[in-house]
Amino acid sequence: VLNRHQDNLDLLFVDASSAATKVVLNEKDAAYVDVTDNLTFLKDNSFLWTSERDGFNHIYYHDKTGKLQNQVTKGNWEVSSFYGFDDKSGNVFYQSTEGGSINREVYSISLNGKNKKKLSGQTGTSSATFSPKYDYYINSFSSASVPPTYTLHETRGGKQLQTIVENNSLVEKLKAYTIPAKEFMVIKTEKGIELNAWMIKPKDFDPAKKYPVFMFQYSGPGSQQVANDWFDYNDMWFISLTQEGYIVACVDGRGTGFKGAAFKKVTQKQLGKYEVEDQIDAAKVIGNYPYVDKSRIGIFGWSYGGFMASNCILKGADVFKMAIAVAPVTNWRFYDSIYT
Repeated sequence: VLNRHQDNLDLLFVDASSAATKVVLNEKDAAYVDVTDNLTFLKDNSFLWTSERDGFNHIYYHDKTGKLQNQVTKGNWEVSSFYGFDDKSGNVFYQSTEGGSINREVYSISLNGKNKKKLSGQTGTSSATFSPKYDYYINSFSSASVPPTYTLHETRGGKQLQTIVENNSLVEKLKAYTIPAKEFMVIKTEKGIELNAWMIKPKDFDPAKKYPVFMFQYSGPGSQQVANDWFDYNDMWFISLTQEGYIVACVDGRGTGFKGAAFKKVTQKQLGKYEVEDQIDAAKVIGNYPYVDKSRIGIFGWSYGGFMASNCILKGADVFKMAIAVAPVTNWRFYDSIYT
């Protein structure tokens, strides 16, 4: 049961015969409780639960009365997906950002928080789909430079049994095109905030020249655009812009996800403040690069990103030359409760 302010959650056990209820777990948050569907019961009615109670999203093990037994995962990184629990091996399976907030790796770990093992190998974005008994899994992998591949593995030893999709033909085909690389970086603003970013430069980039910059962002709570995975639907458009002489950049400011609860939840009750400040401050940093024409920086966004682009040009007209706002939120009275 989550209250209307979304800052207090009770997990209830209900006696089906009498309808009597008992609170077995309570979550409170100074900002808001992010609700997931990761609640998983074991055979003895103990259960696994994910929570941001220590500042990062992690897995917790509770007995059947709700008493905390132990924190299964811990560290300054996030469990980004929870895959389940294998009764036979006693292992929990999950995806996390332990290899960096722009990357995703697949792990197994014992219920007591020991014997952690990384099941994925390459740096980028890995995810897993397990068989019903957790004997096998299909690993999907991609990065900004490697198209999606799908491989079948044994869970116990991690042995690769089969390549399902390799995409070598796509790799060969793309060699005929002048596709510039996506460069990842961390931008440190004048306030000392470190923000994940990527940049795509023209294929014939000349550091002695001055280039206009087209900034893309979404910026919605808990979202992520700066991720080390294969092209999304906008990337080919961005590449075409580089062919016209633009540098395209993307920055994930405060309010976005996978860098801890404090970074994400700072925007609560003041949407459009810190996110806008970070885009403006990031644009100032980019504008000081020797190959950037700081008088020609624009910003684009769709939906929440459109709301952001509008606010960036209103509050940062001295930094941004233009803004494109597609389907922006312009009046919160006409919107639903997803961000409020």
